[in-house]
Amino acid sequence: MAICAFLIYSTPLRDKLVGGGVLLAGVLLYAFFSPKVHMDHIGDLLATEGAMLRHSLQREERFLGGLLNQLRRVVGMAFRP
Repeated sequence: MAICAFLIYSTPLRDKLVGGGVLLAGVLLYAFFSPKVHMDHIGDLLATEGAMLRHSLQREERFLGGLLNQLRRVVGMAFRP
């Protein structure tokens, strides 16, 4: 925490404003493009340990998880002998 505070304190005001703008744009993009799911049924899904395990096994592709898997594949193919 102290390192973060030092880095924020040591940067010029212009960099703080640009960084804040980029952060705000990222949050707005995430809010706009994130999957919209209703969580009314979450209590039924996670009632028992078996249900939690079944639910986690059924969900193979998650938001941004698919992107990371694709990047892993591309990097893996690029560095294969």
